[in-house]
Order: sequence, then C-alpha cells, then structure tokens
Amino acid sequence: MNLKQFDLDGLSTLWLVSRSNIEFRATIENELQMQISNNKNFSREFIFKITKILNHALGVHFIPSSEAHKLYGAFIVIDMLLNDDELIEMTKNYSSNPPKNSHGLVRATASNGLSEEQLKLLAETGFSTQDILRTENYK
Repeated sequence: MNLKQFDLDGLSTLWLVSRSNIEFRATIENELQMQISNNKNFSREFIFKITKILNHALGVHFIPSSEAHKLYGAFIVIDMLLNDDELIEMTKNYSSNPPKNSHGLVRATASNGLSEEQLKLLAETGFSTQDILRTENYK
C-alpha cells in the first residue's frame, strides 16, 4: 500500500484501526512523521485569533504518534498563554496586511483531564503547531 497517497486525516484513521498490526502501524507512524515535518495547516496566529480575539476555547486534536500526542493525548481544550513580548508579536502579525502566520511552539492552559505534570509542561513548553491534526472552537 502506498501511504504517500494519504493525507494526515487518512493516515490518522489508518493508525487508529491498525492496533493489532504492529508492523503496519510502525510504517504508518513513519509516514506520519514525514508529513508532520511539513504540516503548516495551523499557525500560532490562528490559535491567537480563536483564543484571544474571539475569546473561545480551542479543542486541539493531535496527530497520532506526534510529540504532542505522546505528551498530552489525542485531544485537549486549550487557552493560549502569552507573555508580553509574545502578545505584541501576535498582535502585530495578526494585524498586518496581509496577516503573517508563524509556526512553532504554543504554550497553553488546558481544561480537560491532564495531570499536574502535563499541565506544567503545557504551560512552560507547550506543543508544536505542526502536531495539530484539526481543531474545534467553543464559545
């Protein structure tokens, strides 16, 4: 099977249903890792817009086998954490014409089922925007 024909959603579905086939799952994970490195579907400014401009909570589904998936699980609901310098940067990027999009680490708080250790790691280190499979916003 040529896994290169699948997008991240398709590969994630294959990964979920391949639990009993360890060899195939490992092959899927390799392809997921290659696609994660090129994933620019979500930016820090997108997360900023949802959590700070619209003031909504953001549900984040992580790509299976990604670092964020390993650290925080398949899904978390977040609010972005920003220091003063980051707030200025995000505001400038969001307000520029055309808006600038950056990718990288996002620090956050979470409102669902993480341990104290995971919450601390999320607040201090965060997760990469490249690890995001899809999102949901909540009013």
